[in-house]
Amino acid sequence: SDGLTGESFDAMTTMTTEYSRYEFYEKVIAGFSAGEYFASFFEHDGAGTYRFSVFKTTDNWATVSKIQVFEDDTIRLAEAALVKLPNTLLAIARDQGASGGLWQTYSTDGGDTWSSPQKTNLVAEGVANASMCLNDNGKIDILYVSREFHEIYLSTDNDPATVLADETAWNEGTLINNAYATDGLGILGYPSILNAGGNYRAMMFSTEFSTTRADLFVGYGLIDEL
Repeated sequence: SDGLTGESFDAMTTMTTEYSRYEFYEKVIAGFSAGEYFASFFEHDGAGTYRFSVFKTTDNWATVSKIQVFEDDTIRLAEAALVKLPNTLLAIARDQGASGGLWQTYSTDGGDTWSSPQKTNLVAEGVANASMCLNDNGKIDILYVSREFHEIYLSTDNDPATVLADETAWNEGTLINNAYATDGLGILGYPSILNAGGNYRAMMFSTEFSTTRADLFVGYGLIDEL
């Protein structure tokens, strides 16, 4: 590709759904074998029912299977982050329904079936978003947002076995940004975290201070310095 037109890419495929809204917010992750990838997304019709699903391919997107993870009209799982553990796929999803907070679900059979979503202790109430990565020790770092209280946190060194066994066992996060503004619209948006190696992380998230201003924050540094 020349970096602009993508001329060397295969023809793009349009996915279809019975719902009118089909939304993807986080990143595609590599699977457990060559050519295998996963991407989480959600579908809804604007009337309050949300379907949280995962795309799976085993041949570099030549064919794609759509796996329905969860659908409900009270627990509305929407934007989700995926992380690949040694034998498990873990998803953390934002709940836009009455329950609020962040929920987790996981698959131990390569993304074909998923556990019943359970609410985590990361954000007790309100609208939230999250992003995850594995650190050099094989533990989970999660950057998560309270869009209701305008705060962003980083929780580090979460043992995969511990949080899979107990969804409320995530380590308490460190507050790294508070975006509250006098106009009351200091909303933190969609975070992203990347393990840069050597205990360094790269992080990015956005804030909306008003109807005419939104800022993008970028950070890079040692976790130990927080």
